[in-house]
Amino acid sequence: MSEENSLDRVFAEYDHRDHESVYNPWPRWKKLQSGPALTYSEKYDGFHVASRYNEVCEIARDPQIFSSHLKQTTIPTLVTPPFPPINYDPPDHLFYRVILNPFFTPGKVAAHEAMVRSMAAKYIEPLLASDGFDVPTQLGIPLTREVILKLMGIADCPAEVNKWADDLIFLYEPEKAAANLMGFLAAEVAKRRANPGDDVMSGLVTAEVRGRSLDDSEILRMSLLLLLAGLDTTNSAISGSIWYFVQHPEARKELLAADDTTWRLAMDELVRWVSPAPAQARTARNDTAVGGCPMKEGEMVMLLFGAANRDATEFPDPDSVVLNRFPNRHLGFGMGPHRCLGSHLAKLELQIVLQALLPSLDQFELSDPNAVVWEGASVRGIRALPLTRKKK
Repeated sequence: MSEENSLDRVFAEYDHRDHESVYNPWPRWKKLQSGPALTYSEKYDGFHVASRYNEVCEIARDPQIFSSHLKQTTIPTLVTPPFPPINYDPPDHLFYRVILNPFFTPGKVAAHEAMVRSMAAKYIEPLLASDGFDVPTQLGIPLTREVILKLMGIADCPAEVNKWADDLIFLYEPEKAAANLMGFLAAEVAKRRANPGDDVMSGLVTAEVRGRSLDDSEILRMSLLLLLAGLDTTNSAISGSIWYFVQHPEARKELLAADDTTWRLAMDELVRWVSPAPAQARTARNDTAVGGCPMKEGEMVMLLFGAANRDATEFPDPDSVVLNRFPNRHLGFGMGPHRCLGSHLAKLELQIVLQALLPSLDQFELSDPNAVVWEGASVRGIRALPLTRKKK
């Protein structure tokens, strides 16, 4: 990392989309944390980087100074219009959260447990009887897709929907992907207007808050956000956790012998350790400073939640998975008013998969450690994790 002082800034050649950040970000993150509160990267038209726990939390908790709306929350900015509620600031943000929150409360999510267990068993049982399988493509991706589509009330889904999501998130063909996803969802919105049910999309169509309902554009953008979140980050948590347990059989045995409390704590710890959503951005509304480091009005700052989740000042032994870690104020679901509303659902899916898979996981091993494929940007996860049955 080359550094030089200019205009009271410390410059860092940081790119969250390059090979190092995707495959092995932790040494780079630790080096950033050893410096000032903010460093500055000239990539993507320039942005500040916050990597330490305290500064990341400070920024995430203060939407009055650090906006999620002015330039949205990804670097570079997505080609889509802003997604409610994640790309809106209070009080507009709260309008959309009031509509969505009832669908993702702990009680509402718990009511889906039997359904998710049935779906997980449908995928896991044949995999455990096989000679080998790829975790994300044969388990994580199809399971999380089926769960989120069921909750949204979508019965028929194009086979390309995951590719479209990746093309948008990772900026491969973002314009084309956005058009395909919006077209697919527009047809679903039309169905709900004609025949609403009790699913999440129907809830968006029929919602009325503060004397107004949502227009089709708002429903489309909210639906797309839910779809993207449901397809990507939960799969990444599942695949990353299985990758860990394959390599740490002692931890697998420890969790299998654990009580319910430890299981609940372990789900948060695995999300902290994997950090499927390691980065979000904010934009300064006016000239300000973070930890003595200046920011000018209109400049963006990347919040490295993934780095903050490995900050030793907050998490003792941060690079280790401590299954019963408590307290655990991790940022795996973000922080502040934009904390992930799907956190309870993600942890339920993760726990159900591990409860079904771990008892037999010792029969499998990595086919080839070099065949593990990661993909990353604002989100990060495993795209290939091939396992092979051990030879007797």
